[in-house]
Amino acid sequence: MSTIALPVCAATGIMFGFLPRTWIELRFGVDPDGGSGLFEFLITALPIAVGLGLAIRRITLYRNMTSQAIEKVDVMGEKAYFSG
Repeated sequence: MSTIALPVCAATGIMFGFLPRTWIELRFGVDPDGGSGLFEFLITALPIAVGLGLAIRRITLYRNMTSQAIEKVDVMGEKAYFSG
């Protein structure tokens, strides 16, 4: 799921970032933020933040999986670590 959601969120945020600050006012004829552009900024920042969160989660899961694969238990019950 996060493999697909990560690039979609990032691309959505970047695409919203290229729109003018008043695109909601121009398109829908409403002014939800009083002309400050805060609402447009939040619509841009939210997908980027979600994408970054998913990327961090994916990296952490990958690191945990690789560290568990590297850790081996030898015959004596002691942990042996292999670097290669």
